[in-house]
Amino acid sequence: LYAGPTLHALLACSAWVAPQDEKMTSVYTHSPMSVFANSYMLSWVPGAKPILSEEPVVYSWWELQYPKTMALQTACILVALPGNPPSAKELAQFEDFLEDKGWLADARFVFLFVPGCTPHIRKRLGSGVSKRGLVIIDEAAILQITLAEAELRNPLGQLRPIMLNARGAENVDVFTVNQAVNSRTAIFAGRDALVERIASSGSNYVIYGGRRIGKSSVLEAVRNLLLRRRAKVVLHSFDGDKDCSDDACAVKLADDLKLESPVQDVGDFKRALQTCLDSNSDLNVVLLLDEIDKYIESNPDRHVLVESLRAVSDSYSNRFRVVVVGFMSLYDCLQGRGPYTSTSDPWRRMFNDPGPLENLRPDKAEEIVHEGFRSILGWKLENSIPQRIVERTGGHPAFVQSFCEKLQQRVGARGDRVVRSGDVEAIFANRDPKQSFIAYVRETLEMNLTDPLSRYLILWLANESSKAQSFTLGQVREIADLCATPIPDNKLQRSLELLSVTSVVRERTPQVYNFSVPDYPLILNQLGETAHLEQLESELEQYLKGNS
Repeated sequence: LYAGPTLHALLACSAWVAPQDEKMTSVYTHSPMSVFANSYMLSWVPGAKPILSEEPVVYSWWELQYPKTMALQTACILVALPGNPPSAKELAQFEDFLEDKGWLADARFVFLFVPGCTPHIRKRLGSGVSKRGLVIIDEAAILQITLAEAELRNPLGQLRPIMLNARGAENVDVFTVNQAVNSRTAIFAGRDALVERIASSGSNYVIYGGRRIGKSSVLEAVRNLLLRRRAKVVLHSFDGDKDCSDDACAVKLADDLKLESPVQDVGDFKRALQTCLDSNSDLNVVLLLDEIDKYIESNPDRHVLVESLRAVSDSYSNRFRVVVVGFMSLYDCLQGRGPYTSTSDPWRRMFNDPGPLENLRPDKAEEIVHEGFRSILGWKLENSIPQRIVERTGGHPAFVQSFCEKLQQRVGARGDRVVRSGDVEAIFANRDPKQSFIAYVRETLEMNLTDPLSRYLILWLANESSKAQSFTLGQVREIADLCATPIPDNKLQRSLELLSVTSVVRERTPQVYNFSVPDYPLILNQLGETAHLEQLESELEQYLKGNS
């Protein structure tokens, strides 16, 4: 009963009349293809006409608003066949038309509306390698959409697997590892509140935390949201800059902002930026700076660029804002450990600090699993699979993506499209020193724990936490006392800060900690890391002597 009217409306393709002039294109807003496109969150390809007519079909160009994988980031041509059902002649004409257009050869997707489609017609239209990318929309497909809506499921989650199956591309890159996540072309979950908070605020913000925790992905999401709200947004990363001196950075940012006045130093940059804002009272500029640690470390005595940015931000209030992303050097500046006094410090007086970026909440981490396997691949999950993955990864976004990537490879090789509990345990048990999930976690820890003292502590704590769920500051000090070389208390506190900021441990109550990923101890012990403490003690001795 629910599906009846929708089926009737969407499959009334035989009633179409190809438009003869521009005025008739207004009919298109109520056409079957338009209703279908709206149901699946498709948008018109920029510059394309709403509807085109060529014998024997009418068609229009669309694209997925949220493809969530690069394999689906391509044009989708919606085509309506005449007839109900189409005749053999009409089918032959369409096949010739499709070959002439070369859409499928160009890796496009063609959605073919076929009223009155029969098994014979479906077999004819869908057979052969040359037909890959052809998606037939008949009564069964429309019913699947409608039932998804009736059951409050996302219809788009029904479409993506159909498209991948039509292309024969189940083994595409669905999960994103070792690169920033674009919320449109990849799975991005759990950071929406932070993104909205930063994008909607009139204040300057900092984003900091461990490597691979998702800082650059958040910054990219902020950028996309601000662009949709018609702000002028410039994103600059210091990572690839060879010269990060104040003046060199000012010249680069002036070029990124396309400032008209010539800029040779920070003073020029400040004046040119002010002139730009004065000349256009409606201009709203947001400057996004990634990997700012490199700039901080290149200018140990003073941060003149930041001072200038603060001055402009103060003068132009909501019209000029800055968001910076970094790691421990940025964190130190926010803690007052930069080259400034408390009264002259531009960092603490300029930026809002929401705290370090942490792991995802369990329900948000589970969204990555559900979206990847169900809404994109169309696979089935045995009971409790998302929860088991979150337990193994602690909700660390990069760990969830990496774990799921390896699950996809394992199940894809088997071919049954069902993720089972045994698959989860097999991924976690794999000890390959380079390709396993365990190796990926170890590599991430090495990227974050940049001093031997933190690595020394984490190995001892892993051994201790295999027997208990938490540890105290007193236990940390006891571990430090075991080292042959005395460890100063300030160094110990610094290492605990590093472990906390990088989301390796969390301070649950004052001076009581536990691992942010419950299985960290098991992972470290599984890799045999605790057997290397003697070697690490030697490295630690050299480190402490060199930093005394």
